Amino acid sequence: MRLTGTPEALADLASAEVDPRLRRLVEVLLRDHVLDVRRVRTGHPMGPVTPGGRDNDHYFYRAVDLAAVDGRPVAGRPIAEPVVSLGRTLLTLPTELRPTSVLGPAEWHAALGGGQRTGFRDVPAVNARHHDHLHLGYGAPARTTYVRRSARVVLVDPGGAVLLVRSRFRSEIPGSELAWFVPGGGLEAGETPEAAAVREIREETGIELTGIPLVPLAYAEGDGTLGELSGPMRDDFFLAEVPRTEVSTTALEAYEREALDRYRWWPLAELRRTTEPVVPSGLPQLLHAYQQSDTWPEPRRLDW
Repeated sequence: MRLTGTPEALADLASAEVDPRLRRLVEVLLRDHVLDVRRVRTGHPMGPVTPGGRDNDHYFYRAVDLAAVDGRPVAGRPIAEPVVSLGRTLLTLPTELRPTSVLGPAEWHAALGGGQRTGFRDVPAVNARHHDHLHLGYGAPARTTYVRRSARVVLVDPGGAVLLVRSRFRSEIPGSELAWFVPGGGLEAGETPEAAAVREIREETGIELTGIPLVPLAYAEGDGTLGELSGPMRDDFFLAEVPRTEVSTTALEAYEREALDRYRWWPLAELRRTTEPVVPSGLPQLLHAYQQSDTWPEPRRLDW
């Protein structure tokens, strides 16, 4: 068997109450690993709310605790290769499958490169409570059905400059014909935000992101109108560190080229001082916070 654990945990995992995301995650991890399940819901001592006031995802069948990976206990062996390998697998998962809460021993987080680059929660007090197991959990299921989703990438060169595109703005800021945007665009049918980000950046700038880590940086959502579409929309912003390169627009559609004014690599200091409209409006502050942060546990919400 590739799945072992306490009878209570195995029974919980088989329950119809289990969040489909959690069930799918376990299936994906079982392809490469033998998992020992310590707890899903039964027996959790904290009830529906944790001491910090957070929603206890265990209690709602949205989390699993792993005591061992491929027979290697997490307790006392957090950087054993199978345990770290499972962490690397988590880093490659698409946004809709990746757990929003990934907790474990501090040594395990450090072996994966630290919270800021992994996007995992990496808080000493929380790690201490998870010193002998890995916790993989999800937040409350999203109930919004978006009429349009977009993926955009903050491209940062080795000197810290950010690539933005200046194009026609329509009506988001009254009286402004042009504004600076983070490059990206809409998801195609069946496409993940990560896949859309790689494709859109290739098409809009000629920069290839395959193999380059995408850090989930922020998101913005709200009601909007675009052409014939009207209703809830969402933009997901990723950050990618890339070599400085010339931008190519050869793959742009004719209508995209007509809307384009120019591209520019902006030094962050200049971006913070400019009076020109930048979308999203809080981008300079967001990038400053990212650079100053030791951890980046989850994407920040931006104003729509």
